[in-house]
Amino acid sequence: TSLTELHLESSYIGDQGAKNIAEALKANSSLTSLDLSKNIIGPEGAKEIADALKDNNTLAVLHLGKNQIGDTGAKSIADALKDNTRLTELSLYKNGIGREGVKAITDGVEANPMSALIQLRIFSQPPAENRLRRVFKRILGCIVS
Repeated sequence: TSLTELHLESSYIGDQGAKNIAEALKANSSLTSLDLSKNIIGPEGAKEIADALKDNNTLAVLHLGKNQIGDTGAKSIADALKDNTRLTELSLYKNGIGREGVKAITDGVEANPMSALIQLRIFSQPPAENRLRRVFKRILGCIVS
């Protein structure tokens, strides 16, 4: 049997660990869910994971919440979202992502008519304004929390 889920939450792997996992993801054909929450992953590690998402055709769920990817890392993930057609759930909450990063993610998903993304968690708290939630739902076509 093949590994389909990998939960490494709170393993503190950092950018180097993210790079190692990214290398494995590029060749992996069975992993569908990966939890890298709370791993002190910064922009560099996020870029490595993003590059792997461009090559990986099986990963459907990716949790990167409570790391340190910031706007720079969000832009790398956004670039991968322009081409990725498999990811259905992405968590990026509590990463120090500001307007610039949110816009990049929005643009990345919007640029991909074949995106499978149905759940995006990018805010620490759900947007308070119903109007903002409606805008994200319209633009992204997915649930945003």
